[in-house]
Amino acid sequence: METSLIPRYTYADYAQWKEDWELIKGYPYQLLPSARWQHNSVQVRLSKQAMDSFIKIATATAWYLQDWIGK
Repeated sequence: METSLIPRYTYADYAQWKEDWELIKGYPYQLLPSARWQHNSVQVRLSKQAMDSFIKIATATAWYLQDWIGK
């Protein structure tokens, strides 16, 4: 992605924004709500099933990405 096309902002700009944003080195990042605990529960169960299947067919490691700890 060409970063020169994205405008850079200052803290003064950031202070006026109404929604949840994060400003990193002048670039805005919108903060999104985290997944609900039900979603995380399903994700863990599916990952366990995948791990069990991999263990049956070969020696493997299954990893899942969880970027937020839900409530």
